[in-house]
Amino acid sequence: MTANLDLNHIAAPMVNQSDTPFRALVHNHGATLTYTEMLRPARLLSDPDYLAFHRRALELGRSPAGPVIVQVCGNDQDVIVRGARTVVDLCDGIGRWLIFKKQKTIISCYGRLTAF
Repeated sequence: MTANLDLNHIAAPMVNQSDTPFRALVHNHGATLTYTEMLRPARLLSDPDYLAFHRRALELGRSPAGPVIVQVCGNDQDVIVRGARTVVDLCDGIGRWLIFKKQKTIISCYGRLTAF
């Protein structure tokens, strides 16, 4: 399956701001792709309320809001993948961030390193 995404006006993810109402707002103002706030895959797997909340938000924001990428992060690749699978059916892509605790380094799914 080939995604047909318009990448001309991407709304960059913002910490604690990329929730469903925000994504709908920026889509209404011309954004062609948005990101969710960062989701915790371990919590998606262990907390039914957290999973239900985010699945419901993705379902509500589906069609008219436009394409959305779900962001997940963690330091265990297996947990990241399993957590992402709980919401992959409700989004247009997954952005994953691998965090190394000791080095405080993040590797994005595009391979870019960010150290802090």
